[in-house]
Amino acid sequence: MSDDLLILGSTDVTLAVADAVLETGLRVGTIAHTGKGFSISYAPQGVKNVRAVDIAGWCAAHGADAIPFEGFKNLFVTLGERRFSACLVAGWHHMVPAWFRAPYGDKCVGYHASLLPVLRGGAPLNWAILSALETTGVSFFVLGDG
Repeated sequence: MSDDLLILGSTDVTLAVADAVLETGLRVGTIAHTGKGFSISYAPQGVKNVRAVDIAGWCAAHGADAIPFEGFKNLFVTLGERRFSACLVAGWHHMVPAWFRAPYGDKCVGYHASLLPVLRGGAPLNWAILSALETTGVSFFVLGDG
């Protein structure tokens, strides 16, 4: 097993978290990412990732691999025998299936830009502003079913 982290993400938040990971002395081995547009179960016609950033460019600059996401089965095959010390999910739009999380156990963690369970779902920062919340924050949590 490698000391590198696998990150699933496709937004400016993803890169902010990746930069913070590097500041701790840990390494980012691979970032799996969607593009500016992608299909998802609740919008098979596609959605636009308005917070998309140049994940591949960041990876090239930091010695990490960038893998375009084409489904979890495809990602699993593409990763092959490569193993990571943990999987970090930040700026991601897809549910991570149990079979993909299983090798990481409690080291498959997510980042969400709200104090869960408040403002779960998409656009938590927008909803915090629209709801005139006086306090907000971020949550890190172990991924599970549900």
